[in-house]
Amino acid sequence: GAGDQARIVALLDMRLAAVSGADRVAVLQEIAGIRLELGENDAAIEALDEAYALSDGDLRIAEQLLDAYSSAGRHADAEPILRRIIEQLRKSRRFKELIPYTFRAGVLAEEQGDEDAALQYYRECFEADASYVPNLVRLGKLYFRREEWAQALRIFQTVLLHQMKLDKAGRVDVYYHLARVRLALGETRKAKDMFKRALSLD
Repeated sequence: GAGDQARIVALLDMRLAAVSGADRVAVLQEIAGIRLELGENDAAIEALDEAYALSDGDLRIAEQLLDAYSSAGRHADAEPILRRIIEQLRKSRRFKELIPYTFRAGVLAEEQGDEDAALQYYRECFEADASYVPNLVRLGKLYFRREEWAQALRIFQTVLLHQMKLDKAGRVDVYYHLARVRLALGETRKAKDMFKRALSLD
């Protein structure tokens, strides 16, 4: 239970006091893991922050730190970490691994109200992988909100090719957006067809 975990953290704190430099990294990660389980986000972030600084930019730790910042709603703190990860991966030309991070950068930009930056990240992600469904859906909806109907149509039709990767609610959502796009383009018959498909699921 929580009592045991608190004892473990106390022991780990003692061990941490006895080690220095890079040896601290693994202990800090352990502490962060338990702190997260206990719901002590700030303490976990503090430990991960130090671990990341000592680890010379270890991607796994960066990702843990990113997750911790995101779940704490600290988007402004998450952003520089995310940028550093993206830079690191670009520099080492690991483009496949870049995809989810580029997507996350888009989501982060969108959450902070910067649609232009979000669009740039989503587009970059789309060019790298046109079948990454989470990105397709966000990109389609962003075009939809901007009333860029032709673009929205192209993206949502691409989503349809990969719709088996979506759950039922996700598919209904895509059909509904496609119907609205078709209506905006004056294609009433095709819009009706999409509404029907949405209704047959829900």
